[in-house]
Amino acid sequence: MAAHLGYNYSQRSSREKPSKLQMQIGVLLRSTQSHESRVATQMLQGITSEIDRTDLSVSIHAARDMDKDDIKPADLPKVVSGYGCDAVILEGRYTSDLVARIAEHVPVVTMSWLYPGIKHDAALAGDSEGINLMVDHLVELGHQKLAYIGLYHPASFAQSRQAGFIQGCLNNHLDIATQHMVGESFFDEHRQPNMDQLKRMLNDGVTGFICVNDLVATRVYDQLQSLDVRVPEDVSITGFDNAYTQLDRSIALTTIEPHFASVGRMAVQLAMRRLSQPLSDHVHAAMQGELVVSQSTGRVRA
Repeated sequence: MAAHLGYNYSQRSSREKPSKLQMQIGVLLRSTQSHESRVATQMLQGITSEIDRTDLSVSIHAARDMDKDDIKPADLPKVVSGYGCDAVILEGRYTSDLVARIAEHVPVVTMSWLYPGIKHDAALAGDSEGINLMVDHLVELGHQKLAYIGLYHPASFAQSRQAGFIQGCLNNHLDIATQHMVGESFFDEHRQPNMDQLKRMLNDGVTGFICVNDLVATRVYDQLQSLDVRVPEDVSITGFDNAYTQLDRSIALTTIEPHFASVGRMAVQLAMRRLSQPLSDHVHAAMQGELVVSQSTGRVRA
């Protein structure tokens, strides 16, 4: 709603217009789904709190229709076409072509997404480290056969989280060849987990499901319920993002709290660094998250 109303944060504390010398950060909000919006809200809170500590101003713009392949430069908001701001922070997923076009006009800082081949700074959520913590947690509970459930579309953070799963298995001396890892092909056109593959995992002895995010965890949980598989009595399940706190009324989800507000603050700091040091190397900074243990994980049954 703030984006649709053309919210300008610099006017919240003062009605005076920013001086011509005051630098402005533009923020594009892409997320539309409820769980994504909660993450975006936390990032925005971090951005605005960090802006409070600077002499910058920030303007926020909705970008929900900017995932098309035929976006023209004239279609870009003026804030990112070289006329309205000094740097742009991108929230959510965009096409690489669009990010490249924006980067032609102004410095770009992304949050949680990487775009190979495009020069940009990035504030990340400690994806690999977070999943690594989750593997440690399940192994401590006695789980030896795990399944990593990835995302239904390509995403740089999903790749990093899968890398964290592999590293966690290696650190805990689990045989990678006996663990399960699935991605896009695991989901149908409605983004629902493949029931046959899920059954094969269970038949192979999988007792712990590490999901790429909380939304995927809820969908895997629903399928397990239809198979009369109990959580956490029969299997454990985990998420990432701390966006969905409950699998149902009685089971809270074990997840990773990435501290997305800190990601937002880091994005502003990276933008300021880029403006003051325009020729410096681009930085991909990852924030450390923390494990939130709840009722969806338990010890392996003897």
